[in-house]
Amino acid sequence: MRTADIFIPTPDQVAAFSDAHRSVHEGFDYTPDLERWRTPEHWLSACDMLAMDAADEYRDDCDGHALLVRRECRKSDLPNRLGFCWVPPRGQFEGGYHLGTECGGWWSCCNHAHIIERERTGYVFISLSGYQPGEPWHYVKGFDPAGLWPHQVAP
Repeated sequence: MRTADIFIPTPDQVAAFSDAHRSVHEGFDYTPDLERWRTPEHWLSACDMLAMDAADEYRDDCDGHALLVRRECRKSDLPNRLGFCWVPPRGQFEGGYHLGTECGGWWSCCNHAHIIERERTGYVFISLSGYQPGEPWHYVKGFDPAGLWPHQVAP
């Protein structure tokens, strides 16, 4: 079911989202953009994805993982959107901004072997894309872009 910006997936849709995540995640090799593309930031194009398909080699960073999962979801008309968030510092990890794919409250990203309920990630969500191509991104309720961003808030 989908009403405006609220989408509640059926159990079959959750299973399909899990399958989309697994199909990307199992063969995915996290590689920072500087190493892979020789640039600080690179978002995959359709040509990049086709080249990965042809080589059967899926190497990129978090946004590449998210875009590949989104592509898998779109193949089966599964509603999904991208999510931009802050991953808080943990252990030796300094924390950082991150991108993943969301399907009705379920989250897929390169940091998790399986999909997880978005609210259980511990991430601070900042903005979400629309469900359809070309729909605008919007800030998550409660996030003020004019205020302090998560990396500016003391731990």
